[in-house]
Amino acid sequence: GLFKEIPASVPPKTEASKKESPQDIASLDALKEWLVKSGETIFEYHKPDEVPALIEQKLRALLNQEYPSNTCAEPEQYTRFQALEEIIEQKVRGFIGRTKYLDEIQTFLQQAERNYLAIASVAGTGKSALLAKAIQQMREQAKMPVIAHFMSMSSDSRQVHGLMLNLAEQLQKAQILTQAIADDPVQLRMQIRNALEQSTQPCILAIDGIDEIEEDGYDLAWLSPYLPPHIKIILTIRPVTPWETLEKFPKLQPLQ
Repeated sequence: GLFKEIPASVPPKTEASKKESPQDIASLDALKEWLVKSGETIFEYHKPDEVPALIEQKLRALLNQEYPSNTCAEPEQYTRFQALEEIIEQKVRGFIGRTKYLDEIQTFLQQAERNYLAIASVAGTGKSALLAKAIQQMREQAKMPVIAHFMSMSSDSRQVHGLMLNLAEQLQKAQILTQAIADDPVQLRMQIRNALEQSTQPCILAIDGIDEIEEDGYDLAWLSPYLPPHIKIILTIRPVTPWETLEKFPKLQPLQ
């Protein structure tokens, strides 16, 4: 809307007003007329200090119209799946090259000797973008579920329980986890570990930034070092904790 001052009396001409030509005044009037025809609302006031109260009044009227009293607005649910898709799209934007590493990931998926692939490198080398691009390709090419998690995808994604819930929801959707998701965090960790160990269905698990997990997750106790050959897990990690735990996994293949 347009706020228009209504002077109480004709103000004396100032140096600034003397510089306004008839053409300037006509242009301003034409702009106001065009705004009105375009559907804009003109709010009139007498003194500048009336403007804040006028704005508040109009905002309250709009809010009361949108959200009448004695009603409760339902918040939009931003799911973990939406957060995951958004961050993958963000990470692959502008991605080019690195075909060698993408080919190595594909080779890893096709062999049976190793379950774990660790993309290990220092910060800022594009590990997250590489994994996001690989996830896109795996979804298109692999004939198996691709379960994914990025530590930066939501407020609780670095917490062990947040990670477990995200993985559990996707594993359940893929029918790899067939039980109801446990409320107890310890039980939930064992559910995921057991589901992966006992699954007869091929599956790819991709987790970005495993080193960013909270300290309670450093032991990687929810991941089994011994998995069936059709379960593939791809992790990105910096050479910091819990790398010393992960590198002891007997079926780990580093990609550096």
